[in-house]
Formats: sequence, C-alpha cells, structure tokens
Amino acid sequence: MGGGFCRWFGRNSFDVMAIHNPIKGIVVVVVAKLFHCSTDIVSQSIMQAFVSFLITFVIILFLMRVIIIAKQKYKKHLQTTSNK
Repeated sequence: MGGGFCRWFGRNSFDVMAIHNPIKGIVVVVVAKLFHCSTDIVSQSIMQAFVSFLITFVIILFLMRVIIIAKQKYKKHLQTTSNK
C-alpha cells in the first residue's frame, strides 16, 4: 500500500519540490489576507499554517496530475514522430 506512494513520489519528487515553494508563498499571502493578519502570523499559528498546508497540498496534487498527463502526451508524441 505505501509502496505505491513511495514509487509515485520517487518519480515525481523533483517536480513537487520545484512547484511547492512558489505555490506555498502565494497561498500564505492569500491565507493572511483571509485571516486579516501578516504572513509571519500565518507561519507561526498552527491552525493557519495547517490551512495553508492543506490548500497547498490540494493545488500541488492537481498540478502534478496535469504535469503527469502532459508528460504522457509528450512521450506519445515523441514515439509517434520517431516511428515516421
């Protein structure tokens, strides 16, 4: 059960690490605006940090799905063009 996630994360960890920090920065600013506080407070408050984490996690899952689909289509495109 955990092996599937470990394989997925191993194949996609670079992409996750590359996109998570900019997204986290944007999400922290948005959460700070929603809670009418500074970004420092969002980072220090457990509840607000958890909200930021959940939002970031959901966005990254969605973007990773998009990236995986794009990679698969690109691989198929390369295979069809190399067969000609």
